[in-house]
Amino acid sequence: MLTRALRRPLLLAAAATATTLALTVVPITPALAAGPTNGNRAATVAAATGSIAGRLATAGGAPVAGSWVTVNDEQGNYYNGGPTDADGQYRVDDLPAGSRYVVSFNGAHGVTQWAHHSLTVYGAQRFAVTEGQTTTVDETLAPVGAVRVVAHDAASGATLQRFCLWTAETSDYNRCTEDGAIVIDDVYAGAWHLMLSTDDGVHLDRGDVPVTVVSGQTAQVDVALTAGATITTTLTDRATGAPAQGCVQPVDVNQPLPDTGFRQWCTEGGGNTLQIGPIAPGTYQLIADPDLDTLGLQWVGAAGGTGSREAAQLVTVASGGVAAGPAVQFDPAGIIRGKYTDVTTGAPVGGACVSVITPPRNPVGGDGCGRVTQPDGTYTLTGVGPYTWAVGFAKFQYQWRWTGNAVNRHEANTVTVVAGRKVAANLKARSGGGTIVGTIRDSAGAPAGAYIRVVDALTGEPVAFAANVNQDATYTIGNVPPQQVKLYYVTPGGSAGWLGGTDLATARTYQIRNNRTTTIAVTVPV
Repeated sequence: MLTRALRRPLLLAAAATATTLALTVVPITPALAAGPTNGNRAATVAAATGSIAGRLATAGGAPVAGSWVTVNDEQGNYYNGGPTDADGQYRVDDLPAGSRYVVSFNGAHGVTQWAHHSLTVYGAQRFAVTEGQTTTVDETLAPVGAVRVVAHDAASGATLQRFCLWTAETSDYNRCTEDGAIVIDDVYAGAWHLMLSTDDGVHLDRGDVPVTVVSGQTAQVDVALTAGATITTTLTDRATGAPAQGCVQPVDVNQPLPDTGFRQWCTEGGGNTLQIGPIAPGTYQLIADPDLDTLGLQWVGAAGGTGSREAAQLVTVASGGVAAGPAVQFDPAGIIRGKYTDVTTGAPVGGACVSVITPPRNPVGGDGCGRVTQPDGTYTLTGVGPYTWAVGFAKFQYQWRWTGNAVNRHEANTVTVVAGRKVAANLKARSGGGTIVGTIRDSAGAPAGAYIRVVDALTGEPVAFAANVNQDATYTIGNVPPQQVKLYYVTPGGSAGWLGGTDLATARTYQIRNNRTTTIAVTVPV
């Protein structure tokens, strides 16, 4: 029986968890009353208001009762319209006039449809509301078709019997199979993006499979899955030679270093041998994090640990290949501690992420900050290997900075950690920096959603929080430290790529300057 849990591909997980990718329609319950709601909960309804009302019907014209209706403005406030009545009617009052709105309806199979006939908020029509007037927004649910999906090995063409799939768009069309085919009925007509995974330990996940569903027809989809590569390594305590347990993260040198959502491989059952894979073919470095707090985090070098990514051993693997990686030899841990204060006021800055890998993430695996500064601005990083490290800090409304006031890790001052001892690393928080704005369009010119990451042009390491993408597919990335950067995108459908190139080396370089706005248009595949 196929028991592997359905999961999004690694890259999509990073996009979804690292930051707000786009406007999120918060699940609504009938207990919520109509009115504006956002992260700050708007206190009052503007005096000049209007309404949106209409009727929801099936493709054949029959009323759709009980579908929850939500209206969102372009600032992210949502207004609860409640369920449609027995005749499919709904009404949302007290909408601030002068704004534009999108209207969404919850359909069967967990599908959200935006008026008119869009499966994403980016393709939704915007409706203006006039003071004292009612804007009519009638909608018909899309008709349905079916999808039949099979998969095969990209090299040999052999049919794959076991795989799982789900959709990038909101739905409960998730399925797994052990007999080589998945058929999904009652799929709303329109453009969908499928994502596939297997549990065979050989093939890579696939997250960029578009399919167009036509009413009354079955779309046939045959997906090629590529064999991944494997890196092997062992984990030991350097001092004693005893087996050690922990987790190892491979980092592709030609891809951006994710800030969250890293996929990790961990020892199990007391063993100390790891097979890291399947991973995409490429050249990798390894980060190793021991289970024991007495041992220290490290980049894995050819003959031991290091705190410098540049000194980490490179391992190149081909599709379907197995490469022996450097052995992980853990050393006793030390501690880095210090304080983060505002450079202008001298006040302590709490709630900032601190890390020796990249600021807003745990060393290996997991999401969120590795460590967070306390209200008094202090922090403590335990379990750090006895090497020379740079320390990075990140907080909203401030620039990401590294020790020595550097704008990126490779220009930072470093601190040397000594086993069993504490070393200090302080930093001043700086606001300002540059701003990147732009639009996101697909190759057909239509508004599209994407996770946009701005990275250091040399190392591919993130240098600012990811884009805040608006309903109209415009985006803003603020507080970018002044430096040369490159941009990387991941779409909800799983397509990923670099602006102006095919990898980190060939992607276009942009110069970011203090207090300047740089406009960068992003085009993604359909």
